Amino acid sequence: MNIQEFSRSPDGFVFRCTHCKKRMSIRSGTFFEKSRLPLTTLMELMFYFVMEEPVTRAAAMANVSRKSSIQWYTYCRDVCSSVMCSLPTQLGGVGSTVEVDESVAVKNEDTFSMRQDEATVTAAETP
Repeated sequence: MNIQEFSRSPDGFVFRCTHCKKRMSIRSGTFFEKSRLPLTTLMELMFYFVMEEPVTRAAAMANVSRKSSIQWYTYCRDVCSSVMCSLPTQLGGVGSTVEVDESVAVKNEDTFSMRQDEATVTAAETP
């Protein structure tokens, strides 16, 4: 498999099999497979997510809709959550206190409410 420039691809590149000459998107089997946004824009949104920029500011700076920005931030948050849950991490121990706060604040259009059916658990270890 080689990478090759391909002007008809949204990203400008494809993988091409050296034996059968079949082409495959560079997004195939990845996080970005079903997105229609350019890879450069997706990378930009992920950068803003990591830098903890607000969703609305990220949307404006990446020149995408607020809805797209929210969807990608949610997707990034889900991936981070999945990775963190799979890591064997112990909080606390002898001589330390762990504080746990359990709540979710949801803002919809013109309302702000606490939801009873979901919980986000935030833990902090104090020395």
